[in-house]
Amino acid sequence: MEGSDYIKASFIDGYKYRAAYIATQGPRAHTSENLWRMLWERNSTIIVLLTKLKEMGREKCFQYWPNEWSVRYDCLVVDPIAEYNMPQYILREFKISDSRDSSRGRFVSSSLWTGQSKAFPKFPHARILRTQRTAMVQTETEDQYIFINDALLEHFICGNSEVPARSLHSHLQRLLIAPIAPDQPTGMELEFKKLNN
Repeated sequence: MEGSDYIKASFIDGYKYRAAYIATQGPRAHTSENLWRMLWERNSTIIVLLTKLKEMGREKCFQYWPNEWSVRYDCLVVDPIAEYNMPQYILREFKISDSRDSSRGRFVSSSLWTGQSKAFPKFPHARILRTQRTAMVQTETEDQYIFINDALLEHFICGNSEVPARSLHSHLQRLLIAPIAPDQPTGMELEFKKLNN
């Protein structure tokens, strides 16, 4: 509704906690401000966009993030910080701050899935998500099922395996430290084993 601050969103249960996540449809141009305000009010720091901006010739989501320059949404200012092009998704980092209180600011990461994954066992996770938010996972294409499956599988097997570029050197140095006992594997060997399971 034009002029409204309403955004259609639902709480989604997590693996360990009820109402751990918020799911919403991709915003339109006139609801982008509402999305950023909701993120600010709920102290959300991660956005995962499962849809593409256009699918099957239809606009599914407005590009709500700024590319190069800061964008102001009412009293919130969103500054693009970095963009990382990964094989299966694009990770963007933003700083969001309240222009009325310059001392408060937080970082938000946004992942845009690019749909490059291949495996497709249909786990029940997508069905569970759909019971908590109708049409959350689209059935016209299996791409979203694939992404959900791959993301959950990687998380359960590997945990958080991402390393920000600015921390890569120190992370590699820690992985290469020789173990105390000669028969113990290095951190690098343990990481390699974890990723190959």
